[in-house]
Formats: sequence, C-alpha cells, structure tokens
Amino acid sequence: KKLFLFVFAAKIFILGVFLIVFGEGRLLWADSPLYLDLGKNIWLGNGFGVTASDGTAVLNTRFMPLYPAVAGFFSLVPHGLIFLSLVQAAIAAGIAVFVYKIGLFFLPRRWALGTALIVSFEPLISAMHILMMPETVFVFFLTGFLYFFLEYIQLSFPRKWESSEIQQILDPRFRGDDKSGWKTLLLSLVALLLAAYTKPAALYLSVLPVLFLIFAKRQYARAGLFAIVFALAFIPWMARNAAVGGNFA
Repeated sequence: KKLFLFVFAAKIFILGVFLIVFGEGRLLWADSPLYLDLGKNIWLGNGFGVTASDGTAVLNTRFMPLYPAVAGFFSLVPHGLIFLSLVQAAIAAGIAVFVYKIGLFFLPRRWALGTALIVSFEPLISAMHILMMPETVFVFFLTGFLYFFLEYIQLSFPRKWESSEIQQILDPRFRGDDKSGWKTLLLSLVALLLAAYTKPAALYLSVLPVLFLIFAKRQYARAGLFAIVFALAFIPWMARNAAVGGNFA
C-alpha cells in the first residue's frame, strides 16, 4: 500500500510538472490521436474504425479494442486527457506493486523494492506512463499475469524445504491448497486476456503457461482448460475481424 501511494503521488507530481511546462495537448504522442479516434467512434456508435476525410468511419482490424475504448471515453469528457493520465498514473503504481511482489519470489525485500522503483522511474518509462499510449495498461496486465501465475506455482507446488514441519501442516500454501491455486490460475488467465485485448503481442504468451502445466507439472486438464478458455475469449473478436476485413487476424 505504501509503495502504491508513493509511486502514485510521484506520478501525479510528474504529471503536474509536465502540464505546467508543456500543456495538456502534449499528452498526445505518436499514435495517440489514432487511439482516441478509434475510441470516439466506438462511443459515437460508428464502430471500431478510423474517421475518413468524408467523416465516415473506416472499420479497423489492426488494433485491439480495449485501450482505444477507454481512451475514447475520456476524450469525450472535458479535460479528459488529464483524467486518463491520472488513471494511468494509478495503473503505473499498480505495476510497481506487481514488480515488487514478483521480485519477492526471487530477491530479498530491499532488492525487490529497488527493482520496483527503477521500473517506475526510469525516464522513458515515466514519460510513457502519462502519455496517451497503451503500453502502461499493457504492462500492468502483463505483470499481473506473471505475478498470479508465479503465485499459482507457489500455491500448487510448494517448496517444502523452506518451512518447518509445523508451518507445512498449518499453512495451506505448503499443502498445495487447490482452491487458492484455481483462483490464482484464473486471475492469471484474466490478466493475460486483458493484456491481449490491449496489444496482440500477448497472444503468443498464452503458449508458455500451457506448456509449463503440461510438461513441467503434468496438469493436462488445467492446461487444456486454460488454452480453451483463452481461445474462446477471442472468438467474438476474430469473427468480427473476419466479417469486416475478410480474415481472422
């Protein structure tokens, strides 16, 4: 909680300085106008498309819809870019928390904290956190997926030599608590789905947990369920792309 509040407050300060020096208009960068245009058309009922010179919306299959939909909503609100940047500042703080928790799986507490702070305040990353680009949201879901999947591994396949026999009996994590394991596996799946609906690069990552469950832990049913649910979640979007663009990509 303290790490989240510290990073969030620091991001708000950075945003304030940015707005004073450059103004709200400079929050748009690179493909930002395109994302806003795609999102506006969603909320205006024109479909997921780019506005052509004659004012009509040309439907698009290149981009994923999650970030444009969020950005488009805020673009319709007065000073909405500032509000969206504040939301991204909170998301950036969430990334710091996920990175810290991931670090605790492998590093001492101080090293994990240092890693989270470096990830949060590296200059280029700090700039991306407040600009109207999907990378901050994408990384949040990606680190969430990684954290929950590592937590699933720890819950389901505990390293018993790390605790005394009494702790192993009392702590469900050392018994491989199945209910908690299912919950964290589901959360990792949801996070990966949201990451893929933000940027398509995450689609390829779905192979890794499935292969791990099959070959490392021989959990064939869970691996199959993970793959099936992930695939089913994209059938509506793929069908839409096929209807609009003539292919499922």
